[in-house]
Amino acid sequence: MSASRSNVSVVVVGAGIAGLSTAYHLLQAGFSTLTILEASDRYGGRIKSVIPREHEGAIELGATCIHGASIENPVFRLATEWGMVDSLTFLDRLSGQFRGESGENIDKGLAKQVWEHFLKMESSMDEIYVHGRQSDAAFPSQKTFKEYAEETRVQVLQQYPEKREREAVNKVFNAILNYCQFMNSDELDMVSVDLHGMYKLFPGPEKAFTGKGYTSFVEKFVEKLHGDVIHYNTEATKINWAGERVEVGCKNGKSYKADHVVITCSLGHLKANYEKMFEPELPESKAGAIERTGFGRVTKLFLYYDQPFWTEGMTLAWSQHGEPITEASDWIKQVVFFDMAPANPKAIGGSFAGQGAKILESLSDDEVAATCTEVLGKFLNVPNIPRPTKILRSSWNTDPLYRGGYTYQSTKSQVKDVHRLAAPLPDERRPKVLFAGEATHPDYYSTVHGAFLSGVRESERLEKLYAM
Repeated sequence: MSASRSNVSVVVVGAGIAGLSTAYHLLQAGFSTLTILEASDRYGGRIKSVIPREHEGAIELGATCIHGASIENPVFRLATEWGMVDSLTFLDRLSGQFRGESGENIDKGLAKQVWEHFLKMESSMDEIYVHGRQSDAAFPSQKTFKEYAEETRVQVLQQYPEKREREAVNKVFNAILNYCQFMNSDELDMVSVDLHGMYKLFPGPEKAFTGKGYTSFVEKFVEKLHGDVIHYNTEATKINWAGERVEVGCKNGKSYKADHVVITCSLGHLKANYEKMFEPELPESKAGAIERTGFGRVTKLFLYYDQPFWTEGMTLAWSQHGEPITEASDWIKQVVFFDMAPANPKAIGGSFAGQGAKILESLSDDEVAATCTEVLGKFLNVPNIPRPTKILRSSWNTDPLYRGGYTYQSTKSQVKDVHRLAAPLPDERRPKVLFAGEATHPDYYSTVHGAFLSGVRESERLEKLYAM
């Protein structure tokens, strides 16, 4: 197409990392007629850094770290280019103690052995995907992550005949399965084992931002956008793509017309709204992919104390795992870590997922403080643990703009669904409505770098359409 890029109008829905990445790269490519519609009063999306008190370090209520801090990772590469490497700190999932609910401190060497078994299990799950794609057999099957993990547990426990050691191994395995729920963003009986190998890793360690947190990285994007390109408190509720141009209707009554619209809202928001949001309605291929792809229940919880009483973090190794939560008070049994916050020494906590994560968001601060104080005392075997000064937690599951944490491949997912989520409307030749966001990346879904790269992809799609 011969139109000048500066005259091509683009509306980006959402000022999370996918939307900001899309806008940033479009501006660099010469698309200057650009508007970002953000439903909330802030930028960053599921990156949300909170500073409890003035002059303190941030606590991450959203994305925690750069997964794979190496030059291959575009987020780390940009952080390096923008002079932010010195603000990154190394994260070690095996740091701190593994504690049982009877107050015992589980041998760290034994915990590392169980972790090695888990890594082998993950590798074998990846092979299922590779071999399944290459075979003529029906693929994927309906086998769940939980079923596969429980089969692996049996094999692992057979290697520890001594009763006390076997019980400790079982508890550590439970802790790792809670960790797997957080990594996969929901109950493991909802996660496909066959499609686990779709997810790819960048080399390198996990690193977290200190100081102002991950939001400081997002601020760099915003600084590079011109003028008032972001329109806050402007929720897009109707995308009419029937005409030559796309019309975006908003909850506040405003309306925007553009040659192209890039949708970057969360998969959870799409699940709840796509049927009434798009006119004409979405094709079955895309609607089906939205329905089938998993979007999990994830919560961040931190306890803040004026006077910290710990010297290292703690992983909770419960004696049981996977039983349905029938009592609201059981939410705590899905907590993985009371880990030290990387940027703030006065806070401990972390992420967890599943039904318990959703229950947490319905409880009062007093209820959360009482439960956490009791559990910490039990696991540390220390009476009179002080109550936290503040409870800091996310509300991703109940927030209508997100309705969950991040994407996973469910037992209903199909191999091509991620590509269907990313496909533009009406088609590749006429991309009037484009889609970005972590859910649309085939290799790096659920990550910040996946969201970032999806924005690069959609920017490049329009660059090719209006090749100079």
